[in-house]
Amino acid sequence: MNDRRNSFFRLFLLILLCMGVQSLGAQTVTKVFKNEPLKAVLKEVERQTKYSIIYKTDEVNENKKITASFQQATVNNVLAAVLDKDVEYKLQNRMIIITKKTVRNIAAAPSQSLHRVTGKVVDVNGEPVIGASVQVVGQSMGTITPDFVIASP
Repeated sequence: MNDRRNSFFRLFLLILLCMGVQSLGAQTVTKVFKNEPLKAVLKEVERQTKYSIIYKTDEVNENKKITASFQQATVNNVLAAVLDKDVEYKLQNRMIIITKKTVRNIAAAPSQSLHRVTGKVVDVNGEPVIGASVQVVGQSMGTITPDFVIASP
């Protein structure tokens, strides 16, 4: 009898936990914004979703005017619609963190020139080494040699 009660109790807790997780992912926003500053829009998102929104005021244009209508829109859809393209956001616990996008494109640095390096990594017997790590000296870029060797005739 005790085992049955424990099983029922565990099942009940599991159901409650699943309902909590589901409601967390289902945060929506319903509001019509007419020429309102972004700061007011973000405050409304905070109010309706119970998320805290964090950002640096010098990275986000708080005064940008927003005219948009949202009906049961997800937080992701609202933020994608109102934020500038040069910022990104991530949801972490009960917070939305908005930051300036970082440049991840190596070609964006004009002082660096790209060179194609080819070659063959071999052991002391001249046999190809599979899975060898190759790195540019003084740089963080590198690669690993392929898992296979194509024999040429």
